[in-house]
Amino acid sequence: MKKYSRNPEAYSCALGTESIILDAQKGVYLGLNEVATLVWDALCNPKTFDELVVSVTTIYDVEHAVAVADLTATLDDLLSRTLIQYSDE
Repeated sequence: MKKYSRNPEAYSCALGTESIILDAQKGVYLGLNEVATLVWDALCNPKTFDELVVSVTTIYDVEHAVAVADLTATLDDLLSRTLIQYSDE
C-alpha cells in the first residue's frame, strides 16, 4: 500500500489557514492554499491516498470525485517538486 509523507528536507511555515514550504535543496518557496495545507499537515505522518481523501471530505463539503481529482493534482504537484515522497508499505 502506497503511503505519502513529507520530504524531510522541506520546511514549512503556517500563515493563517495557508502555508509556505521551502525546498531547502533548491532554494524555492511554494505557497499552499487552505486545502493543500490540510494535506501537508496530514503528511506529518505517512498517509494513504484514501486516508487523505477522508481528511479532505470530512472537513470540506466536497463531492468524493472532486476531492479525489483535486487531491491527485495536489499530490502530483508536490511529488514533482520532491516536497513529498511515497513508499510502498
